[in-house]
Amino acid sequence: MEVKANLLSSVNNEKKIEILRKNWMSHEARYQMAIVQELGWERANNINKTVIYEMGKVMMYRLMNINGRCYRDYTFYFNE
Repeated sequence: MEVKANLLSSVNNEKKIEILRKNWMSHEARYQMAIVQELGWERANNINKTVIYEMGKVMMYRLMNINGRCYRDYTFYFNE
């Protein structure tokens, strides 16, 4: 049996992105349920809200950089 050196060499980029997204969503669901089992729904949801808020900052920073704007200190734009 021949083993390929690179299993992803024949997979196009669109399919790779799809696989990464599915894997990440599976990770997120399992992580959330583990937190729920340990801490309960209310605390798990509060933690999730905090994480989503912080992730939103990072995602916007990356989006701005893709569009040619280089904000080194993005936190200024997201202060409450």
